Amino acid sequence: MVVKGDFSDPATSISGTNGFGLICGVKTKNTSKIWFARIAADGTYLKGHFLDQLVKRIEYAYEDGSILGLANTSIPAFIMVDPQGKIVWQYKTKTAESLAAENIAIAEVKDGYVITYYSHMVAQTSSQGINYKLLKIGIEKIDRYGKIIWTNELKEPIQENAALFGENGEAVTIERLQDSKFAVSITTRFLDANNNPSAIHYEVHYYNMDGTRKYRRGFNVKDAAANADQAFSVDPNGNMIFIGYTGESQEDWQTLEQLQFIFFNSDGEIVWRQPIVPSIPPQTDTKTKVGAICMLWKALQDPQGDYVVICEQSAMRM
Repeated sequence: MVVKGDFSDPATSISGTNGFGLICGVKTKNTSKIWFARIAADGTYLKGHFLDQLVKRIEYAYEDGSILGLANTSIPAFIMVDPQGKIVWQYKTKTAESLAAENIAIAEVKDGYVITYYSHMVAQTSSQGINYKLLKIGIEKIDRYGKIIWTNELKEPIQENAALFGENGEAVTIERLQDSKFAVSITTRFLDANNNPSAIHYEVHYYNMDGTRKYRRGFNVKDAAANADQAFSVDPNGNMIFIGYTGESQEDWQTLEQLQFIFFNSDGEIVWRQPIVPSIPPQTDTKTKVGAICMLWKALQDPQGDYVVICEQSAMRM
């Protein structure tokens, strides 16, 4: 079992067949440190060590105590650390640029890891005189021993009035698909004349295991829905999943803005929509009308491949 996490979380636990792992951030004398500990299945404390001098972010932690992390270097690199905290291997990416951690991503596939990275967009002008920005994304694949398999580059034109957009700066992500295939998703946002979000565009590039691009698909979220909380991902079968406040109320005590789960196939066609609405009316008095809405929500996929949406029901004045 592999659990992915970062140090922005208070703590990340890892459960396996041979015990548990605990990743947490601690502060000593106002200095942030990263601690990784192993605990046996019977609760015996096995080993703990600091990783703050080695990694900026843990990408994968494995049952045996090994860790794959984003190295604490200026040029993007990844290191595999054994259960004793010693470096097993280090892979330095082919870029010569110093990049922010949020511009670097990695995904484990069947026969290794796929890495993406990007820096800033460069202004361009097409042969038709149209201005746009060019986003260059480096894509590299390594095996499980840190050896390069292939490199590639994705050049994506972005409209002049659009900007990269994503939670925690993750506007470019890698999605793991079946049979070592993968997808690279790019999220951009458009602003209106008043600098309010007017549209969000999700673009997915599907790749074969050898790094050749198969095709691209995408869709837009417009108007009020572009200024609301939402989540997007691609499942292992290549289907696109979107959840946001785009639904409608079904009962008079529900607010007009409700979550909706929209399922797209890999061709970008909507297969079905499912409203995610509260089922219990909130407590109201005679003076104030209160509606219910799902907030603090999270979308998951269980090991069987079913989709799960968990949300906290909240009351809102209507």
